Amino acid sequence: MDYTGTTFGHYRVDSKIGEGGMGVVYRAHDTRLNRSVALKFIRPDVAAQPERVDRFRQEAVLLAALNHPNIGAIYGLEEQQGQFYLVLEFVDGETLAQRIQRGPLTNRETVQVCRQIARALSEAHETGIIHRDLKPANIKLKPDGSVKVLDFGVAKALGERRGEDPEADTREGTVVGTPGYMSPEQMLGQPVTRSADIWAFGCVLVEMLSGQRAFRGATPSEIRSAVLRGEAHWSSLSSGTPAALRTLAGVCLEMDPTERLRHIGDARLLLDAAATEIGTGGTDARPADRTSPTWLPWAAVVLTALSLAAGFWFARLRVPVEAPGPVRLALAPTPGLEPVLAFGPTVAISPDGRTVAFVWENGTGPMLYLKRPEDLEAKPMAGTRGARSPFFSPTGQWIGFHDEDDRKLKRVSVGGGEPAAIAPSNFLRGAVWAPDDSIVFAAADGLFRVAADGGELVRVTTAELGPNMWPELLPGGHVVLSSRLSTKGSFDEAEIVAVDLRGGPAKVVMTDAYYARYMPTGHLVFVQGDALLAVPFDAQAVSVTGPAVTLLKGVWTSSWTGYADFAVSASGTLIYVSGGPHPTSATLVSVDRLGAVSPLVKESRAYRVPRVSPDGRHVAVTLVDQQVDVWTYDLSRNVLNRVTDSPSWDAYPMWDPLMQWVAFSSTREGVASIYRQHLQANTVEKLVATASPTYPNSWSGHLLAYEEANPQTGLDLWVYSFDTHSSTIFLRTQFNESKAEFSPDGRFIAYESTEAGQQTEVYVRPYPEVNPRRKVSTDGGTSPRWGPRGSELYYRIAGRVMVVPMKLTPDVQVGRPRELVTGPYGGYDPWPNGQSFVVVAEMSPGDPPTRINLVMNWLDELKRAAAPR
Repeated sequence: MDYTGTTFGHYRVDSKIGEGGMGVVYRAHDTRLNRSVALKFIRPDVAAQPERVDRFRQEAVLLAALNHPNIGAIYGLEEQQGQFYLVLEFVDGETLAQRIQRGPLTNRETVQVCRQIARALSEAHETGIIHRDLKPANIKLKPDGSVKVLDFGVAKALGERRGEDPEADTREGTVVGTPGYMSPEQMLGQPVTRSADIWAFGCVLVEMLSGQRAFRGATPSEIRSAVLRGEAHWSSLSSGTPAALRTLAGVCLEMDPTERLRHIGDARLLLDAAATEIGTGGTDARPADRTSPTWLPWAAVVLTALSLAAGFWFARLRVPVEAPGPVRLALAPTPGLEPVLAFGPTVAISPDGRTVAFVWENGTGPMLYLKRPEDLEAKPMAGTRGARSPFFSPTGQWIGFHDEDDRKLKRVSVGGGEPAAIAPSNFLRGAVWAPDDSIVFAAADGLFRVAADGGELVRVTTAELGPNMWPELLPGGHVVLSSRLSTKGSFDEAEIVAVDLRGGPAKVVMTDAYYARYMPTGHLVFVQGDALLAVPFDAQAVSVTGPAVTLLKGVWTSSWTGYADFAVSASGTLIYVSGGPHPTSATLVSVDRLGAVSPLVKESRAYRVPRVSPDGRHVAVTLVDQQVDVWTYDLSRNVLNRVTDSPSWDAYPMWDPLMQWVAFSSTREGVASIYRQHLQANTVEKLVATASPTYPNSWSGHLLAYEEANPQTGLDLWVYSFDTHSSTIFLRTQFNESKAEFSPDGRFIAYESTEAGQQTEVYVRPYPEVNPRRKVSTDGGTSPRWGPRGSELYYRIAGRVMVVPMKLTPDVQVGRPRELVTGPYGGYDPWPNGQSFVVVAEMSPGDPPTRINLVMNWLDELKRAAAPR
């Protein structure tokens, strides 16, 4: 209904000026006071709910108390013949949204507008009011240059309703929140604090600078997905954007509310710094604010220098700088790059602290990047696609890394060039470069040593010592510390073990600790939970000499794989990825071909590697709890049943076609070997035992396909016969072959291989003839699974489940791959009908880490914290 020309009380409605999801706004004339006002008519369905109207009345009283030049005033809440409407201050001028339609604001305009928005938010927050729908359409730019923020508190008053579906608050146009400006916690229906307004402020800031929304999508659902994935379009910011404004946007758009700008008033410091930067030159320059603190010009120089020295990182000063002493800096990622949730650290720093190496995702896969002070931008290192766990040589001239795709230990010069392969490195879990130019690295079955330019592998530890990971070399180059996995499968209860490279028994140095690193101050820094701790340590006696102290919390760690994402240079600079413990809790869900998700289990636990039973009524999983065991889930009864109960590591379950047995891999006798256990009689049989780790892949009739991680030849495929109780090699090449899957009729095997070079691909070969082989995937692929009757083959690539039509008779014919399911899922397995999949969905306590932190002069802090008291 159009109210133009009508009269409500002493208000004459002149013209319609806007419309939203909660109502429509008109310009009106107050005949009593002879002034223009804005009337906002509340939607009838909202007005029909007395509890919401009462709540809004109470909120309007509070809002009426706000008196600030940058906040549009509320004059009253009126009702006439059942129609409720707000009487608001009429603000002349265009909205910020209308201004942005003509193009981005200049840097100077942006600073001026943001100052006033921040003042308005600060005033409201101090009064206890949260806007919850800050966006350009709710910000007016008056002709005199002043800014008015409108609709304060209206979102909270009108939209919040006990028991209301959170999804209802995400519809485009509702005053409760607009997709593209709503914070992640707001979208998820979680409690909303003033931090949500700070997030929206960051979105508005990016839009002012770029002319485009920070989070985009064709539909509200796509925008929601972009927000929840943290996919801000940083690339829309021009190269001329001041570092301080980039920093401000970054700290406002932190996914974790606790990591965002603490108070919107603090934005003034970075806005002042931006004003100083603008004042240093360029077409958008203006004089610095005379009232700015005396340290601001210096801070602007630091921010600018850091933006150059850190390349694609935006620098943020976390605490006031006091020299001498530790200096903390937080770095946020540049546009187009995303964090990698790897099975190892993603950052490394050169011994002199001047060069940073890190692994980041650029949309086509993880790659090694390098940043040196003389570089204006971080440089991707050619040939490092699939890199993991970087580490520097003692001279800082080389970077070693694990090539996950090629399953090899490699090195590359910091000056560039083609990486050189050093040794096979299946399941590499850490490496350290010794002063004698050898490398000690952890493989699946122990520690090995190899010359840095390649050559013969020398075993350092025997399989009986157990899995040893993340080695660290002590001064002198003869003793290596490593983390030995506990029998319960969690590194929270691991041991730090010292191994002398010259021979002799291993020595347990510490318990309930992992990822130990030796510091030149005479301390060991190690990990418990998400914290870095330190103990005084005698490197000559290889022993701890005092109690532990906590140094730092909030480090990205993983008790599942035993690493912490931090490194310390010999010069004393600490670099670490913030985040906290990697989530281990997950749930099992079923996802159909259209992406619809249905929960399967009642509680979230650390589920891994699901396998659906042949009849589709059970799921076998690895469950990481107090120990790592195999369980089955009865879908009809919603009951978990334990299969194995061993203090060892039991994982990778595989169903017998008759559902009488479950095969699995276990470390109960040292190196991982294949066993099977009867589900009724509880009988356990050892099937495959070699000097190298083995893992079951697929069970077809009387045959079991499995992979062997051989330190010399890489990953090879074998087939065990239950008739002859023996194994025969199926595929051994110079490449890595794994994840073998028998076709339903047992005549073909699908598998993944690194033979394509740049990435793992999926292939199919006949069995037992081996040749010819057909390539199935077209742009990378892992973990193949067959569909019913072999008519389809599924595989995974970068979070997607792909499907390929297959015809196996008379010759193998392969169709074109297409995407079926996309999501942040772990392991997967198809249901027997091929119409849906069981997947592991991680239940993360927060979002993936997106920031690297630098602490210069950190060793001074360590010495003070660990000093005897």
